[in-house]
This record gives sequence, C-alpha cells and structure tokens, in this order.
Amino acid sequence: EASVRIYDKSAGITIGSGTIIGKDTNGDYIMLTAGHVIDELNSFSMKSGDNVGFVNFEGKNGLAEVIDYLDYKKNDIALLKIKKMEGINIQEADIPYIKLAPEDHELNANDNVVRIGYPNAENICHLTSCKIYLEVDGTIYTNKAAVPGESGGGLIKGDNLIGIVKTRNNLFRSKDFTGTGYTDLFVIHKLLNKNGIKFDYLEKIILVI
Repeated sequence: EASVRIYDKSAGITIGSGTIIGKDTNGDYIMLTAGHVIDELNSFSMKSGDNVGFVNFEGKNGLAEVIDYLDYKKNDIALLKIKKMEGINIQEADIPYIKLAPEDHELNANDNVVRIGYPNAENICHLTSCKIYLEVDGTIYTNKAAVPGESGGGLIKGDNLIGIVKTRNNLFRSKDFTGTGYTDLFVIHKLLNKNGIKFDYLEKIILVI
C-alpha cells in the first residue's frame, strides 16, 4: 500500500515506482524514488520544485513535488513531498506508508526481504521475496534482479524500509538491469538530513535517570 507508480501524464508513460515513508514533523507525506527516475523525467522538462504524477494502490492519481535528488551517476535517490491525491485531504488523511529503518539498522547476508514496485509498468503492485547479500562497502544486492518499472521501489525487511531500487554501474541508459542494487540507509538518511526532514518514529527515546 505504500508503493506508487510514477508516470509522465503528457507522454503517457510509466517511469518507475515510488515508496511513501510517512508524514514528517512538518506534517508532509514524504516519498522516495530512484534518482534516475527523476533524471529520466528531466527529458520531459522536470526539475526540482516541479510536480511528478503518480498513482497509488487504489488507482487514485496524485502529485508529488521534487525536493531533491541525486541522479544515477551518483547515489541514485530522490526525495519528494506529496502535494495532493485524488479525493483525499492530504493534511487530514491517514495515507499508508512503510517506516524507514534507522541508519544503524543491522543487516546480514541471506536476510529475507521483500521488494515492492510496479515491474514492466504494470498497474498492479508486485511483491518479490528475495535474500540479500552485502559487498564489503555495505552495498546491498539481492538474489533476484529488479526489472524496468521497479526502479524507486522499496526493499523491506520485516516492517522497515532498508533500501530503494537503483541501477548498478550506470547501466540504466542501456536498459540492462543485470546486477541491480539498492540505495542504502546511509545515503537515504544523508539526503533526509540535508533537507531537514525528520520523522517522529525515527526519534530516539533518551531516558534520564
């Protein structure tokens, strides 16, 4: 329910997936996608501050503002704020989301995870069960590669989001999704911090004795 399909209305095509990670302390619903999804939209004159069209799991159309993004040549992550959704008052709505894991969330090789997204631009969200493996630098991969349309979809362990589908070795332009990886928690949290976005569910409780 936290996954959406990102599209370009004027061109009539689906670009990728997005993942809603909750309402921040300012009361705005925040979404993540892959940076190369926004980079691809740039060919349709998209830029930071513009609106991206999406469709949620119920088939309702919405718009999300691009806050910031790193393109596929860098860390491949984008940060968006939901502006409106068909038939819903955003300020009062209880929109489904998946909680982002803390930056120090423990990950181990062979952990069971689930990838969510819209493969091959289908209208139905798919859940794919995978196992993760980790490289020395902490980069996350899975034993099942993503396909076009799943870019920007979430990688979930338990009840938490631990990564966003990205591309590996700048292969997006060739449409070669072999070896697809995931933007990790360190990069995601760094982008959130850069833009001053905080969530109550990530605040640590400090006990004073």
